[in-house]
Amino acid sequence: AGHEVAEVLGDLPVLGGVETHARQLVNHLHRKGYGVEVITKRVRRTDRGAMPVDGVAVHRIGPAGERSAGGKWRALPAFFRKTLALAPRFDVVICIDYRGIGVAAVAACRLRGRPLIAQGETAGVLAGAVDGSHSGLAPESAMARLLKTPVWAIYRHADHIVCIGRDLEREALLAGMPRERVHYLPHGVDLQRFHPAAPGERERIRAELDWPMD
Repeated sequence: AGHEVAEVLGDLPVLGGVETHARQLVNHLHRKGYGVEVITKRVRRTDRGAMPVDGVAVHRIGPAGERSAGGKWRALPAFFRKTLALAPRFDVVICIDYRGIGVAAVAACRLRGRPLIAQGETAGVLAGAVDGSHSGLAPESAMARLLKTPVWAIYRHADHIVCIGRDLEREALLAGMPRERVHYLPHGVDLQRFHPAAPGERERIRAELDWPMD
């Protein structure tokens, strides 16, 4: 179809690993010629509802406020409405660090008939370990598992779950996601920036910065 991608991620003013990864992914898709738009939480009341970042349209929605785990759940209705409105324009929706916004994305994509890729960045959203000896996850109480049951049921409708760590992979499987829809895909490393020092590079940098050679 139109090779269009919608992205759901944290707000740009919050500079962390998740946000950096999401921005790099958006930029990569944009440079490759894919149409990309971003749906994210409004952090400051002064943030405009829609504005471009890196040449990509960014929609800031929901109640204003600092980012928090609870805030992602409170923003769920706004994310659902916006994703529902935009989904027909896209071939796929990617939801990063899902939690509450992922519930909204799954529901909207199911209604609009669009595939959803959910990428977890935080362990413990879907499931903890019933027996912590093998999973690597902290054991959970029966009440905690009961409260997460509706979330498991919703996320089972995601077309794919991308896991950046083995703990997230085990968690998705514990939550009942089919093996063929769970993918272990750790973040890549920019080898142009991060690489072993070339011969003489350490000495050159120490000299430029006036650091001792020892």
